[in-house]
Amino acid sequence: GTRCPYALVRTYENLDCTTGGIYTEITVVVGLCSKYDTYSEMYKCTDSNVTREVYSSTDCGGSPTETTRSYNTGDCDGLGAITEVRECNMDATYRIKIIVPLIISMIGVVLYNNY
Repeated sequence: GTRCPYALVRTYENLDCTTGGIYTEITVVVGLCSKYDTYSEMYKCTDSNVTREVYSSTDCGGSPTETTRSYNTGDCDGLGAITEVRECNMDATYRIKIIVPLIISMIGVVLYNNY
């Protein structure tokens, strides 16, 4: 399967900015350059945050023109949800091969149920 670098981010939905209990997790692909017509961007991570870097080039070359924190351990939003960076793996060891068969299976179920 394909391997890619990733960060695993957990958000606890306790309404009081505490960890434990109900949470959601997302995986953010990091260390890969996304190219657009006039700029490029890349997400990077540490053990405590995930940042988005924007470049004026289309190949993530040079210094970033903008860096923003997308996720930071300990950040609490206005609704009482708190974020935690659980893993930062810049070594490309996350396996994503299960995603495509799962999506195809889900499409098959939807199509089957509609006929």
